[in-house]
Amino acid sequence: MGSDCEIAIYHPFMEFNDTNFLKTAALYWDKIYTIVPEAFQNPYIEKGSVEAESAGLLAPAYVTSDSEETKLASKEFFNDYQKQIIEAESLLPGGQSEKAQRESILVTDCKLHWERIHNIYLEKMSWELRDLLSKFIVKNDDSDNSSLIMPENLGQIYMSILASVIAESKNTVPITDYVCNNEVIINRYLDTLQERKENQAQLATLSIQTLAINPKVPLINILRFRDKHRQELINYRRQIRNLTRYICGELDTAQKQSLFEEITKDEIIPQIKDIEAKLISEENFFMIAHTVNTVVAIGTLILSGGQAWLSSFLQATASIGLNFYGNIRAERNIKDSSFGYLYKAQQEFGN
Repeated sequence: MGSDCEIAIYHPFMEFNDTNFLKTAALYWDKIYTIVPEAFQNPYIEKGSVEAESAGLLAPAYVTSDSEETKLASKEFFNDYQKQIIEAESLLPGGQSEKAQRESILVTDCKLHWERIHNIYLEKMSWELRDLLSKFIVKNDDSDNSSLIMPENLGQIYMSILASVIAESKNTVPITDYVCNNEVIINRYLDTLQERKENQAQLATLSIQTLAINPKVPLINILRFRDKHRQELINYRRQIRNLTRYICGELDTAQKQSLFEEITKDEIIPQIKDIEAKLISEENFFMIAHTVNTVVAIGTLILSGGQAWLSSFLQATASIGLNFYGNIRAERNIKDSSFGYLYKAQQEFGN
């Protein structure tokens, strides 16, 4: 993190359900992959995803049941959640009494239930896990034999593990806009070093989500803005890396998530507001100076009966110079701040 090029793996789905999340992510990440079965050679259908792929932002990370990443993720998932997998089978309709079917199982603070389901394509799981799930929690979908249906939360947990394993193999990070997936990612890296990319990705996602981007803004405009302000973006990434040094390894999932939110609230947002305050203060100063200079020029011209035109001209030129210098100072204030990039983005694309 903090480098010239940053890449992320989006999950749990192949496409972004929230176009606004895609646009804010585009402000930070140079490339975003989604996890796609190898059988899907043209995976993107939604307009936002098609535009992102055409612009070079979005690309598929192909997997099969024989992929090393798929095997590793499947093994980790079954080893860590074997108890929940077996218990989920008992919650299948007809598996237990109606009362038992209504009960929930806590999995990393996410309630496991069958009221909402998650569809996972078979190629995203190893052959071994596919066989195990067929015996336990999976209901075959007659309309699509290439996928398995799982309780939503358990399916999201698997996709977070898979995204993490793929990200590690590509030396990048997983990102998501789903709460349960995010908790799984945080939990998975609780015992890692402070400066891990995953911590930086968490903080970057939270900070970039503070922006309120107008949904009518075309994605291509955001990508052009990102490329135009590349140096400010790199400074922003570096500061995100610095801020993650506050994060120690002795926190549980909720505490760590809370700390990410506190850093965003107490460190990042105030710095953005400070930029605006400085700009307003300097704008007021130069406005007053410009006004005084203009009044003096006009007064001099009137009192001299039109003879002091040279003095008035010089004062008018000075006013133009003040405006020019004021603009330079404003730009410098923004560039000097680690979060000037966020401030500019909000001014450019905000509602």
